[in-house]
Amino acid sequence: MTEEREYMSVTLAFAAGIAFAAAFRQLLPPHPSFFPTLMLACTAASACVLFEFRARGLRTVLPIALLSMFFCGIFSCLNSDIALWDGPAPHSKVYLRLRESVLGINFRNPRNNALLLALTCGDRSLIDSNLRDAFRDSGAAHILALSGLHLGFICIFIEKLLAILGNSPAAVRNRSVAIVALCGAYTWITGASPSIVRAFLFILVREWCRVSGRKSSLMRTWSTALVIQLALRPQSLFSTGFQLSYLAMAGIALVSPLLENLYPESERTAGSLVQKSLAGLDPVRKIWKMMSVSIACQCFTAPLAWIRFHSFPHYFLLTNLLAMPLASVVMFSGVPLTLLSMAGYQPELLLEICEGTMDGMVGILELIAGLQRDLT
Repeated sequence: MTEEREYMSVTLAFAAGIAFAAAFRQLLPPHPSFFPTLMLACTAASACVLFEFRARGLRTVLPIALLSMFFCGIFSCLNSDIALWDGPAPHSKVYLRLRESVLGINFRNPRNNALLLALTCGDRSLIDSNLRDAFRDSGAAHILALSGLHLGFICIFIEKLLAILGNSPAAVRNRSVAIVALCGAYTWITGASPSIVRAFLFILVREWCRVSGRKSSLMRTWSTALVIQLALRPQSLFSTGFQLSYLAMAGIALVSPLLENLYPESERTAGSLVQKSLAGLDPVRKIWKMMSVSIACQCFTAPLAWIRFHSFPHYFLLTNLLAMPLASVVMFSGVPLTLLSMAGYQPELLLEICEGTMDGMVGILELIAGLQRDLT
């Protein structure tokens, strides 16, 4: 854990160097996210440095590494063309064909075409203001924004589809290559926004560790992805989607395990195979794990969300417990439905599952949004 904390400390020093250089050049002061970004990056890096000094003293190379990465961040920023950038506009022929297929699905309610388009392609232009407000007020806005949530679903879908290859070294390698290639293509097709680039880098690092036989952890993956993304495009640091995405993953890496341990796995896991299976089906623990992830994300993203949007979803736990499973069903049914629609085939059963789940999810979010508005 100490080594992984050092990885994160050095990474934050790199981010703080970029923020410092941008402030020095006065490149982005008019942008509303500039000063919160500078404050968060410098405060986090300073806290890590002070913690390490206090815990381990001056007889360590960590302060040197932190200082070196801080200056690397400055150098990277000063040698980059800084401009706010959310990726290229998704205008490729593949994207347009994908968009046309989603809009051509024969849903009874046209709202569901717009919703599935947002969930699969990140295009929220056709979603009406009432539905946008329901997602925002209920604390489910992250479901509409392309991020690790969506790329994770696609990654799992590819893994299940290619499970027939087996688990031999060659099969694992081929499956990893396919996952990276298809997820990379999806990232590029949908515009390569900072949040989805972060998700792709997480997948890239994970698959590289899997193929090379190296051990991986969420903290090391977080640090590696952050350095790579900022080294390639330092301006991503000032994107709100980038900030929220990395803060959420930091919360999952640092806080979620601590919360999960408050409800440990049953001692039956040490028994027979049947007992292990029963312990793995513990519904209370599964619910607690979902709550732990949600609480961990909110702990890290809530301050920035309040600074940027002046709002806090009071019922975020209820939203994630009820809406997230439904969003999973929508993605797992909507992705194959979209692909089959591109081939001119729309299975009735898949159509009914996808539309019924979206109707249920929207109904739940509208109910929770109403409760939120009653509070405010």
